[in-house]
Amino acid sequence: MRLTLPESPDDQDAETRTYAVLRRRTHPGRQHRVIRWVLAQLPLLAIFAIALYLITLNVTTPWQSMHEDNGTLNESIAINHIRFGLGVTKGQDLLDTEARNTFGPPHVSEAQHFAYFLKGPVHPQVYGDHPPLLGLTIAGSFLIFGFHFWAERLVPILYALLGLLLFYRIALRWFDRTTACVASAIYATFPMFAYFGRNVSHEAPTLFWMLLLLWAYLRWREDQHRRWCVLMTIAVIIGGAYGWPAYYFATILWGIDWWTQRRPSWRLWMATILPAILTFALVMAQLNWALGGDFTHLGIMFLLRISGDNAHAVPVSAIAWFSQLTAWNAEGFGGWTQLALPVVVGFVAMRASVENWTPRVRVVLITTLWGLSHVLIFRNGAFVHAYWQFYLLPAYALAFAWAGTAAARHWIAQPAWRAATLVVAIFVLANLQLATILSLYSTGFHVTLPVTPLFDLWH
Repeated sequence: MRLTLPESPDDQDAETRTYAVLRRRTHPGRQHRVIRWVLAQLPLLAIFAIALYLITLNVTTPWQSMHEDNGTLNESIAINHIRFGLGVTKGQDLLDTEARNTFGPPHVSEAQHFAYFLKGPVHPQVYGDHPPLLGLTIAGSFLIFGFHFWAERLVPILYALLGLLLFYRIALRWFDRTTACVASAIYATFPMFAYFGRNVSHEAPTLFWMLLLLWAYLRWREDQHRRWCVLMTIAVIIGGAYGWPAYYFATILWGIDWWTQRRPSWRLWMATILPAILTFALVMAQLNWALGGDFTHLGIMFLLRISGDNAHAVPVSAIAWFSQLTAWNAEGFGGWTQLALPVVVGFVAMRASVENWTPRVRVVLITTLWGLSHVLIFRNGAFVHAYWQFYLLPAYALAFAWAGTAAARHWIAQPAWRAATLVVAIFVLANLQLATILSLYSTGFHVTLPVTPLFDLWH
């Protein structure tokens, strides 16, 4: 007998319903609820274990791999908070001049990194390119766990893993268990997560708080309870203290809600836009205090980041810019995603036309606009940094999983065969990504590809 399931937001997938009935018949009574719950969580536990393994490779080693100069920079910032105290740093990023764009001061051995920043003849200056909470959080990690490379990496790693769990929860509630598992497996094995998720920068913390904002928003749309507004406000404030994207991500969310509801919600405005404005004002006031009112460097960096220039502030053509972003995209998400993307976009557009503005359509739309906005607003940053596309993770994972599970349900009748096919597909895709992940962990500099990665499935 063939089980079919219409693609509507209120339906569960067929295999989930079938297994639920079998479990109720086989294990009646309250004593088996814990067992059933554990069995239901096994796929997530397996995905989490894989993610934990991939994201902690070389976790104790000194800075050596792609973009790990960020580790040196934030190491210096965090230690300066401890060394000089908040009275001197004013809570803002105080950076040693020798910690910029290096794997460490050139005259200091790897074993002496922390001792040099703690007691050496440093030459600190206010950095001010980002909100200050990342450096403060890393300083807290050093105070708790000691001065180790893994203690610094621990901050983005924890945020990345918490973001994965929250992403799974979002997919589970507004899609279904199969889609949630497939999406989370794809999310965890993308090189953009498996390597860049532990990049010591603001992306992982900011994305976690924005996913929490998205969760609270969707729950608020369900029951209008005040607690979700409080949670949204907290997410915007803390996310805005980690990274600039939180401010325009909150604006995008409010704008999409206005568009889909056909009217602005001023209650939602109070929970998102107002705290974003106030937090931004406070961060700028703190920067003004730390910089002594001199925003010259910050202004220069802002103009550079929104330009289409390369790392040396030399303008590049639109074709060269797009080619470089395509290369970063293939590195972070795999060349196979570029081949499948037109089909996936067509599928999501079709579902949107059928469902109108259901929560799952809004999830994909909002997360897509989050990722695209960061790339398009700060074109120079996206050109220079591969991980500038980090915020595309939720959109990519959800869209590809949604399309993949829908195709499996359409073409494969039996739930067991369907599940086996999806597991094999995830295994194959993860293995296609593994070479890139391992390469990123051992490579200090990007290598320009001789051909476009659009047709290179194994890069």
